[in-house]
Amino acid sequence: MLLGLAVGDAIGSSLEFGPRISPPLARREMTGGGPFDLPVGCWTDDTALANALSKSLLVCRKWDPLDAAQRFLAYYREGQYSSVPGTCVDIGVTTRQALERFERTGNAYSGSTDEHSSGNGSIMRLAPVAIFTLDAPEAEAVRIARDQSRLTHGSDVCLDSCSYLVQLLRLILRGESDPLKLAMPQFEGHPDILRAKTALWGGLERRNVKSTGFVVHTLEASLWACANSPDFERAVTLAANLGGDADTTACVTGAIAGAKFGAEAIPARWLEPLAQRHRIGALALSLVRSSSEIYLHVA
Repeated sequence: MLLGLAVGDAIGSSLEFGPRISPPLARREMTGGGPFDLPVGCWTDDTALANALSKSLLVCRKWDPLDAAQRFLAYYREGQYSSVPGTCVDIGVTTRQALERFERTGNAYSGSTDEHSSGNGSIMRLAPVAIFTLDAPEAEAVRIARDQSRLTHGSDVCLDSCSYLVQLLRLILRGESDPLKLAMPQFEGHPDILRAKTALWGGLERRNVKSTGFVVHTLEASLWACANSPDFERAVTLAANLGGDADTTACVTGAIAGAKFGAEAIPARWLEPLAQRHRIGALALSLVRSSSEIYLHVA
């Protein structure tokens, strides 16, 4: 799942801020370049912060907000966890502002609670939580998913979107395919997530799928891409070519598709040039082992 996330990020980064591309002209290769002028296989803050979150969970063997916030800050200030060592390859405005507040106050939970700051910066890095809590009670997974969001994105819609996605990823990782269970009726009262969920059943046409930086649009577009794809490659290609916030849309899609189809479904031509692929794969395996060791007798 983490490899899928990174591959989606690396492909989408070259299409970031670009227009929507029609299917006959769709980009299907990992080209590098784009607005960040990245080498082929390099990825952005989406994967860097997911890696930082993974490392925090593994080192602390629990959720530690201060440790995670410090690691996020190390990416922003020093380029740690980056695909280009020593370089902060992009960072969202809401995330940057929260980390600067953390620097000033020492309060790890510095994410804005303003609904107008409901970007996708916390959902893009969420996948490690689903792996780390795979053997944990659902309430623990939801707690960590929401708390990691609060570091940078504290609005209700961001917290609820992270709650939804972590539960969905855990169900998929456990092999669940029953639409009634994947529907998760506890979210029926949330209109934004209810709309995003319709994409899971293929209930949206491409022209109506939005791919902005709004967290619900990212969730919606990612679910739509996965629902309309028979394999990993198709899902990520559909997501990346929606344009707009292409790296994050493809990143979240890659995480979901990675959970659904497995790392072996990622095309070799995408995986081989991926920056730090062995390290990312090792992080994922370590998260699986840690979940079993920490939670197996708790759930």
